[in-house]
Amino acid sequence: MAKLIKNRAIAAHSESVQGTPIFPAATDYFQAWDVSLKPAVEQLDRDYDRGFLDTVPGAIGAVSYELSFKTEVKGSGTAGTRYQPIDALFESCGLSGSVQGSTVVYKPISSAPSTNYLGASKSATISVVTDGLINTLKGAVGSVKFNFEAHKIPEAEFTFKGLYIATADSASMPTVTPNETIGYPVQLGTLNISGSAAHIASKLEVDCGNTIAQIDDVQGTYGLYGFAITNRKPVGSFDPLGVSVATHAFLAKVVSGDTFAGNFQTGATAGNIVKFTFNNMQYRDFSMVSKNELLAFQIPLAFHGSGSGNNWVTITMM
Repeated sequence: MAKLIKNRAIAAHSESVQGTPIFPAATDYFQAWDVSLKPAVEQLDRDYDRGFLDTVPGAIGAVSYELSFKTEVKGSGTAGTRYQPIDALFESCGLSGSVQGSTVVYKPISSAPSTNYLGASKSATISVVTDGLINTLKGAVGSVKFNFEAHKIPEAEFTFKGLYIATADSASMPTVTPNETIGYPVQLGTLNISGSAAHIASKLEVDCGNTIAQIDDVQGTYGLYGFAITNRKPVGSFDPLGVSVATHAFLAKVVSGDTFAGNFQTGATAGNIVKFTFNNMQYRDFSMVSKNELLAFQIPLAFHGSGSGNNWVTITMM
């Protein structure tokens, strides 16, 4: 019988030991779209000399999953309470979360949080159920890009790599109770970059830029041990309307390599306010573009740590 692709549910849960799956509870499911699940199957050709020109059957090497999707950037709806699925996704992208009073704070890490994990992140089990067809990644780690566009719901675009678990059938769709808090549209926010809160910009992008390394192992299933975050290069961009040099010298700051702090906040309801604080930023380029026949500047951004590091960004859910 044909299956309906919109009849889909996706869940995430942090693993206690990387690669040991934790199958989801109803509250582990969350709302997502543009879901793309792809098996990465290594085909080993056997192209030896032979007495004919036909090909011969190959073998299968490494097998894993690649997964991408988008979801809303939002809090739990209750100040100081973790939103469990997003918490699991953030931490498997190299961000460590903690409850601090009435806020939940995420910061980057550079070493494994315990001996149970590889690289600079925890890991997650992610299940994608499509009309009763169950695909599951274990030991999943990834990267995330945040897209904030004026009067649109803010979105987080995740990409993951994880170990393969064979596809299974379910007689019915799982019971799901996702958090139905709506991500607050990007409006009435605050944007302060390089000491100026006067930028008029239609969008801001922030990409964690994690490098995901595959760890091979002669003892592992399909010759794999797992995946790990081994590097990151966070970048982004924004598109302020053009202003005079006296107002804000964008190009001069590119040429000088100037560094500065910045922050961005959106949301208006306690439990659903999100703030990004950038410790050490740079403008990396400069171009003039037309935005509805108005002059605008397209400004790529780079985000850096300072001092002891692990501080290029602080994400605060309030």
